[in-house]
Amino acid sequence: MSLFAIGVIGFILCFVLIFMRTPIYMAFALVGFAGIAVVRGWDPAFTLIATNPYGTASMYVWTVVPLFIFMGFLALHTDLAKEFFTGVQKWIGHFRGGLALSVIVGNAGFGACTGVPIGAAVTFTALCLPEMRKFGYNDKLTLGAVAAGSNLSTLIPPSLGFILYGALTENSVGQLFIAGVIPGVLLTLLFGLAIFLICWHDPSMGPPGVRVSWKERWNAGAGMWALIAVFVIIIGGIFIGLFTPTEAGGAGAFAVLAIGLLRRKLSWKNFVRTLRDTGIATGQVGMLFIGTMVLNVFLVITGVAANIADFLGAITSSPTATVWIIVIAVLILGCFIDALALTLIMIPILYPIIVKMGIDPIHFGVIFCIAMISGCITPPFGITVYAVAGVANDVPLFDIFVGCIPFLLAIFVLLVLVIHVPAISLFLPHMMY
Repeated sequence: MSLFAIGVIGFILCFVLIFMRTPIYMAFALVGFAGIAVVRGWDPAFTLIATNPYGTASMYVWTVVPLFIFMGFLALHTDLAKEFFTGVQKWIGHFRGGLALSVIVGNAGFGACTGVPIGAAVTFTALCLPEMRKFGYNDKLTLGAVAAGSNLSTLIPPSLGFILYGALTENSVGQLFIAGVIPGVLLTLLFGLAIFLICWHDPSMGPPGVRVSWKERWNAGAGMWALIAVFVIIIGGIFIGLFTPTEAGGAGAFAVLAIGLLRRKLSWKNFVRTLRDTGIATGQVGMLFIGTMVLNVFLVITGVAANIADFLGAITSSPTATVWIIVIAVLILGCFIDALALTLIMIPILYPIIVKMGIDPIHFGVIFCIAMISGCITPPFGITVYAVAGVANDVPLFDIFVGCIPFLLAIFVLLVLVIHVPAISLFLPHMMY
């Protein structure tokens, strides 16, 4: 049997193990270890297992992960996300569909503090569903907006997807963060347009909320400044070269911690809870990363990536067509596998292909993260939809998936724009420093 055939069998076996509910990191590590043992022998396999975890965990780029996760949980437990949403709601909630739009804008603001969508999905479902039901909002629109909006943190920096992509490809995480700003803003606007069209077609889906006085709006704005200030510190510092991504994570975490203490929003109990949640989340991502690196060695040895690159090169010589083929594959696979796991398993295979085709790696990183978002809200394994359904357990899962359809269309529109207008993702990175 050829090396390539062994590699393909191992790759397929990974998905079989995942569908059998084997922990993803374990599926990757087991297949990688066994595959290397078959191809090279037991000694190289045990050597890899002995050295890979330390080598992976000691990568400098990895230091940024716990800082941004810590910052996100701090923002959650100090009610910064809740105050930001409340402030946005008072400014635009009186428009038709305004509360749903507040969910989108609130998630965009929360995305500036955390790159993990699940926390945002759970937080905003609990926060928004009772309030929006009170005003007669349709549950499909409410929960569709929450499920889709929570994934804005995948594009709006700091993004865990960008961090992992940068670590796997050795590209600048700072440039990836900056590249995600304009697409993130565009997706926020497209989600808002989707809500407008839904409520224009059927006004009963999102009735207007209560109009408050200008004084109340300005007072509510005071609760929004904290997240805005943190976003400016992180992105502005990286953009002008004041911070590396790791330093920006430290500065952002310190800013959120200081704000929580000054405003007396952070109790000792919540601080301990933040540390615990950060440790758990960082450990989960770390084990995924280590398992993937073991699998990647096996895939490189068997030539899977090189053979796929040659196959795509035989189909088309057009970089744009190649990107679309990859995007379609990612959209399909995203329906069946977690977004982070998909990033870790696919990027080492796809990256040599895009380099060979002359595609800008920063541009491709943005495209890949946009495609990942769709997988988080598509059946059968849309992870953020299940997170929303876990809180809104009286709403059928099917209804939430239906509510996500207009937002899926918005994601596809953004994909078309970014793929065919690379300046959308590359304009700001080219202006850095």
